[in-house]
Parts: sequence; structure tokens; C-alpha cells
Amino acid sequence: AQGATIVTTAGNKPFVEQVAAAKHTLHPDDLSRAPKAAVVETYAGKRVFSAGDRAVELYDVGPNPHVAEMTVAYLPKEKLLFVADLFSIPAEGPLAPAGAATREFAGKIQALGLQVDRIAPAHGRMGTIEELKQVVSAK
Repeated sequence: AQGATIVTTAGNKPFVEQVAAAKHTLHPDDLSRAPKAAVVETYAGKRVFSAGDRAVELYDVGPNPHVAEMTVAYLPKEKLLFVADLFSIPAEGPLAPAGAATREFAGKIQALGLQVDRIAPAHGRMGTIEELKQVVSAK
């Protein structure tokens, strides 16, 4: 409603447009009161946004056993990677052994040459690349 542009992978564009067009009748929001089509841009492989000396890089790390397309966000200056579902770190307790999707994710980080120190998962606590390497190498 405020004119934001949504950036996603091509395969997710129809879903994003459908969600953006959904009516909110119980608690109408600005977009429901003044409907207009969402502005959705797609990217393939990599997309970079920068302002001055700051940058965020989006990467499609799919396909993998979890999904066909998956965007992760990388902040190169901070060596920080944000990811959902491919690597979760519990708030307490031991790390779970890596499944196929986590193993492929670790391989994609290496193949892309990303210099990652910290990982911010959508679920759980902040982690490190060493923790990812630990679960991938565990037998």
C-alpha cells in the first residue's frame, strides 16, 4: 500500500502476488482499503542492494530437498548470512544432525565463495559457520 517493491524468485512470484491481493476483511489494512497490484520483481541467482558502503546480497540457493527456490540474505561486511529452514539452531540443547537440505545448503555456501562467520536462522538462536560445519561433518 505504501509502494514497496517485493523481490523474490521467479517461481514464487505468483504466490507472492496472490498473497498480496488477498482481502483482509476482519481487520482491513491500508491495502485492503485502497487496493492496488503489488509491485513484484524477480531475480535469478543473485541480486545486490547497496547504499554507500553497505550491501545486502540475495542468493537463490535452491533447488534443494526442502524447496525448489530459496532466498538467503548475505551481508558481506558483517559476514552474516540469514537463512530460513535450511539450518535451524535450537535456543537450548544440542544441534540436530544435518539432513540432506542442510548438507546441500553448506555446499552452496562454499560453492558461492561466501565468507560467512555468523548465521542468523529464522528459527532459533544466532549461530556460527563452525556450528554448520560441525553438524554437516557429524556421523
